[in-house]
Amino acid sequence: MKAPLLLLIAYVAALLTGCGTLQAIKQPFTRSTNAVPVVVNLPGSTNLVERIVPAATNIIAQPDGTLAVNIRPAYVTNLVTIEAPRSVTNYVTNVTVAVNPALESALATVSTVNRFNPTPSAPLVEFGLAGIAAALGFVARLKTRAANENASIARTAILAIEEAKSAETKAAAARLSQAVGNAPQLNAMVQKLTRAVG
Repeated sequence: MKAPLLLLIAYVAALLTGCGTLQAIKQPFTRSTNAVPVVVNLPGSTNLVERIVPAATNIIAQPDGTLAVNIRPAYVTNLVTIEAPRSVTNYVTNVTVAVNPALESALATVSTVNRFNPTPSAPLVEFGLAGIAAALGFVARLKTRAANENASIARTAILAIEEAKSAETKAAAARLSQAVGNAPQLNAMVQKLTRAVG
């Protein structure tokens, strides 16, 4: 009965020694980001606006005492604005979620201690550790995918709001971000994206 209790104490000691602190157990995942440049080629555009110029009549007195009538018929003019094609470099931030290295170290330390386990439970403990490591890796991949999808959606929404140039929409977004409490982060993201696009 003493052997399993001693092994449990050894495992806990190895886990805590490998982690260094309990912080790694409380926060099993770490996040890192990197900016990747993405070049977007925007096509040129032509804007055609028709303007109707009304007819005009001018009556001019001549030096010989006669009147001359100058009639200009109505006509249509076209105002054309052309925007040249351009390339825009947008820096996309990829988020990577990984298992906390301190927690990985702790699992490796427990695995090392388990090698000295003379009981038949050693393979079960090793299998359990491998399962924990695999589950943590799977969760980290899911969190990475979700973080990048959310960041992509946020970038798209911000760029759409900026492109709409609607003061009401921008004010509503600012009001909501204040209410939620992420106004500084939203402001920083808007500044970063508009600098990259502009």
